[in-house]
Amino acid sequence: MRVDPIRIHGEWDLGFCLDYHTISSVKVDVDQFETLRTELGEALYQFKYRKQRKHLLPLAETVSNFIREEILPSEGQIDFLLSVPPTQFRFFQPLKLLSRKVSKLCGIPFRGNAIVRTRELKPLKYIDDFEKRREMLEGAFDFYCGFLDTLRGRNPFRGKKVILLDDLYRSGSTLNEVCRPLRVKGEVSKIIALTVTKTRRKR
Repeated sequence: MRVDPIRIHGEWDLGFCLDYHTISSVKVDVDQFETLRTELGEALYQFKYRKQRKHLLPLAETVSNFIREEILPSEGQIDFLLSVPPTQFRFFQPLKLLSRKVSKLCGIPFRGNAIVRTRELKPLKYIDDFEKRREMLEGAFDFYCGFLDTLRGRNPFRGKKVILLDDLYRSGSTLNEVCRPLRVKGEVSKIIALTVTKTRRKR
């Protein structure tokens, strides 16, 4: 699928969104919009919200190609692939499914439980105020290196490079909050934030 990468800046060292999520969104009725999405945005929408699993492989291949062609040549070895945990519990976890597939295609170990949510969070997508989002997310995530490593007093993340994958970038609040325990407790050396798409509004 076509990508048009956008640089993003935050608590991470290097960051990219592969494309915008939408091309346009026009209000046609009360609380009803007619939305035209990018190719990548449409595939992500159908996979994430419509649970259409046929889009998993094309999405994973697109993300993996970008990692192999744009990130690995300049960054060298990436030690782990991580994903942002969902703000609320869901049986269907599209980002974890996508992350596992990208991990296999790129040959980068996936550590899906390295970042844990410390509490249930209210949906954030309707909260426009950046400071309000930041307050709601403060302390919402923690770092966990695994039972055996914790038992043995080891931290396999210390001094490592990681890719932090998310599906949809709005304001960057969630990514910023996830990066903090990775820095402090995980002691990673470099965080590369990568999201599939980006909203046109910062919310």
